[in-house]
Amino acid sequence: MSPATPPIGPPADPGASGVGTISVGAFPNRIAAGERSIWVANQQGGTVSRIDPATNEVVATIEVGSFPTGVAVGQGSVWVADPDDRTLTRIDPATNQVTVVLEVDAGPVDIAFGAGALWMPDPHEGLVVRIDPATNEVQAEVSVPLFPVGVAAMRDGIWVTHPEKDQVTRIDPTTNQIVATVLAGDFAIGVAAGQGAIWVANAKADTVSRIDPATNQVVATIPVGDSPFAVVTTEGEVWVANGHGNTVTRIDAATNRPLVTIPVGAAPYALAAGEGSVWVANRADDTVTRIQP
Repeated sequence: MSPATPPIGPPADPGASGVGTISVGAFPNRIAAGERSIWVANQQGGTVSRIDPATNEVVATIEVGSFPTGVAVGQGSVWVADPDDRTLTRIDPATNQVTVVLEVDAGPVDIAFGAGALWMPDPHEGLVVRIDPATNEVQAEVSVPLFPVGVAAMRDGIWVTHPEKDQVTRIDPTTNQIVATVLAGDFAIGVAAGQGAIWVANAKADTVSRIDPATNQVVATIPVGDSPFAVVTTEGEVWVANGHGNTVTRIDAATNRPLVTIPVGAAPYALAAGEGSVWVANRADDTVTRIQP
């Protein structure tokens, strides 16, 4: 049976949600929520911006490397991936100080925390690197199809996107082996886990694929905006950053129906959810948009 495709929802009233804009560093590429803060990896600035959600202000700018592209929060720390330096930087949020710079035999472009570990895809080597946060050491290097980019980590599965192959692979964290490969949509790049599903942003198809992790099958294909690059979930909803549309689409997770489209900054590329809001990293104007549903 072919996946269901719901109709496109109504366009948004820009005032339908609380929206604010925060200036950060150059070319914000990834964003993460945790430790009562929002953390932004500024790819061309070599820094991480820390935003205080209580004031919507940058309260710290932390130097991390030459080309930070990924950021995640877990195990009481903030972790930053740098493919040029081939490093993983660990930041103590209590002090905003770098505590460890781990050299890895890979060029990680994204990072996720889950199943008690950090997971970093290296697109050029065709690897997903697993790091033990207790020891700051590489636990495993999992061979995957070439050009892995996005990663989402759950207790029972690590999901990795492969845009050049339009597919997603699932890694079993108990064995570090691939247990499923799922064909998504054209240029599957962004991935998120939540609301009982895996959600994949297909940048060239202008769709989001919904995967049922119980069957590893696509069960819905949802039309969104122009060039969706990232996806994140909140309670009952899914949010999609449309990179060439300068918008975010809000989807009802129960019905797979797009509800509204919200204007944001220029070239939204990454999303995070936390502190009662959705946070959007806009690469072309060096800002973060805060959406308060």
